Amino acid sequence: MRKTANTQPAILAASIAVHRVLVKGGGRRFQAPGLLRGHSLGEYSALVAAGAMSLQDGVRAVRARGTFMQEAVPAGEGAMAAILGLDRSA
Repeated sequence: MRKTANTQPAILAASIAVHRVLVKGGGRRFQAPGLLRGHSLGEYSALVAAGAMSLQDGVRAVRARGTFMQEAVPAGEGAMAAILGLDRSA
C-alpha cells in the first residue's frame, strides 16, 4: 500500500463504500449528482457517486493515474509537506 498506484484505487473504493452506506441510510441528498464534488482524487469518487463513471472505470482510471504519478518521480526522490499555522503575511 506504499505505492500510489495501489492506494488511489483503495481510497476510491473506501469513498464509494461510505457513499453507498450514506445513501442506503436514507441520505437522499448524497444521491443528487449536482451536489457531488471532489478535488484531485476526490473528483473520481464524485464522478462514480454521481453515476457519471462506473466504479470499475474509476478504479482503472485512478490506478493508471497513480502509476503515472509513481513514474514521474523516482522512488526516494521528492517529498510533500503540510504547512500549518503560517502567518498570512509570510
